Amino acid sequence: MHTIADIKAHFAAGAETVTLTKAEWDAVCDVVRAYCATGKERSAAVREAERVKRVARPVWRACAQVSERMRRALSRAPLAVRADLVADWEMRLRHAMTVDWQDLPPGHPGRWSRAR
Repeated sequence: MHTIADIKAHFAAGAETVTLTKAEWDAVCDVVRAYCATGKERSAAVREAERVKRVARPVWRACAQVSERMRRALSRAPLAVRADLVADWEMRLRHAMTVDWQDLPPGHPGRWSRAR
């Protein structure tokens, strides 16, 4: 196996390429394989990214509303917050994460296929 120092010295001497043995090539491939994704994994990641984009704005709005309401409630009575207020805050945050097909952007293909 070549060490990094050997390879650097090889290039410093003016070489343009490095020749690897089969074992060295297989070792490189083993490392690369750990970072490769299948088509199914990639599409799942894309779907999750789209879901996060759809959810992000309503969740941030809900967080801002809930934090403001919590601040007001705690400023009035710091040791006695009613249970119904806490339940309302929790419901607002949970419902902000639920996204319907109508929440898709106007040009998204999934919006029109379900709207008909």
